[in-house]
Amino acid sequence: RRAGLGISASDFSLLSAVTGGAVAVAAQLMLGWPVVTIVAFLIGLVLPSWYLRQREEARRSILQAALAEAVDALRSAVRAGMSIEEGLASLARSGPAALRPALADLVRDMRLSGFEDAVRRAQDGLADPVFDTVAAALVMSHRVGGRNLSTVLEGLGRSVRQAVQVE
Repeated sequence: RRAGLGISASDFSLLSAVTGGAVAVAAQLMLGWPVVTIVAFLIGLVLPSWYLRQREEARRSILQAALAEAVDALRSAVRAGMSIEEGLASLARSGPAALRPALADLVRDMRLSGFEDAVRRAQDGLADPVFDTVAAALVMSHRVGGRNLSTVLEGLGRSVRQAVQVE
């Protein structure tokens, strides 16, 4: 889920086994050495995990950079007089491209099931620790009220940018 692939753990295990088997068969056919075949099988088992980790890291860096931009845009929208919901709807249409699908789902879920449930579903969908912080701040400001929301979003934007720089 964190890598952005819709694959289950059992399907991933099957994929790893098939990849290992395919690499082992290729090594056996090309070289015919049993020890090399075993090593090739082990390498084939690890290849999908390596790919998944690389994809997850790339997705995380893109997502977190987009989150920093989105928080700044949301802060500007709130300062201009929009509500959180209106700001999120605006971001779903014209925000960072990496976040638009998730924000569109969030806006749709807000209409159907309410703000807090929608934010929790977005947290599950994005599976990102930086978004978890953003979500917690949004839920808290929604519960308490928006008097200091602009200040909270400014601090949150700074925090998100620092978290992106650290990683």
